Amino acid sequence: MRSRTGASILAIRRGDDLLSNPDPDTAIRAGDTLVVVGTEEAYDALDRLLAG
Repeated sequence: MRSRTGASILAIRRGDDLLSNPDPDTAIRAGDTLVVVGTEEAYDALDRLLAG
């Protein structure tokens, strides 16, 4: 994600589990909550990527 959007995913909340510092190949699933850091532009790019 970081190379495509500029945003870094610090953690993924998946149900009762927290996946901290996920590997780049960790799949993002419907219902996941992402903990992300980046610029406003990076957030916008990530939103567009996840929506599309």
